[in-house]
Amino acid sequence: MKGREDEYNSILGLVTSIKLSVNNLKGEIFEELGSLIGLQSLNLSGNLLTGRITENIGNMEWLESLDLSMNRLHGEIPSSFSKLNFLNHLNLSYNNLTGQTPSSTQLQSFDEFFYIG
Repeated sequence: MKGREDEYNSILGLVTSIKLSVNNLKGEIFEELGSLIGLQSLNLSGNLLTGRITENIGNMEWLESLDLSMNRLHGEIPSSFSKLNFLNHLNLSYNNLTGQTPSSTQLQSFDEFFYIG
């Protein structure tokens, strides 16, 4: 309804998948994304996202798949990624990320291809 603003705080925990790849999204990854603690899959690849990867992504402990490839992200991979114990797909390639991969058994198992660029 036009002019109507609803709040969906009570159902955000039910969101399990977000795919917004190749949508010409611009700007930074918003910190509130970390409040989607039930999220299992997040794909923001192929956009024009800039800035650093928010530390709050580590709050999404059920995350199994994360694709932030082909954006303009920079900085280090947040240390909070070491809390993503269920992660089985990670693609951060073709960004401007620097530094070491946070130490975690799960993160160390990914191929270097996922960090290219």
